[in-house]
Amino acid sequence: RVLSRYPGVLLAAVYPVPDARTGDQVMATLQVPDPEDFDPDAFAAFLEVQPDLGTKWAPRFLSVVADVPVTATQKLNKASLGREAWLASGSVYHRPGRDLVYEKLDERSVESLERLFRQNGRAHLLPLRPTGTDIKETV
Repeated sequence: RVLSRYPGVLLAAVYPVPDARTGDQVMATLQVPDPEDFDPDAFAAFLEVQPDLGTKWAPRFLSVVADVPVTATQKLNKASLGREAWLASGSVYHRPGRDLVYEKLDERSVESLERLFRQNGRAHLLPLRPTGTDIKETV
């Protein structure tokens, strides 16, 4: 509900993605009219002043898209979102630290994240990279 209140958000989906060390992290996908107009700094500032958002519940990863994936019956396809995780098409941001600061997820960040998963014996939980595409095209 909190994410849906952000101006311009048409739909917000929140779901778990694996953490490199243990458990899961929070990821959200926001459907907006024009993902290119999304301002991650303004979004972070919005989250900081929401009294009903716990400090641990701000999304670690954020995908901003024009259209969310839906099932054949036009329901939100959260399974698909979870499988793609931070490799989703569209603009993907992440919070590398504890602060509410979102950075665009780039190839170097993804490689660093993958290294952490391998170092912690959790590589089997990594989302599969799309075949035949480069991360630069999808992130």
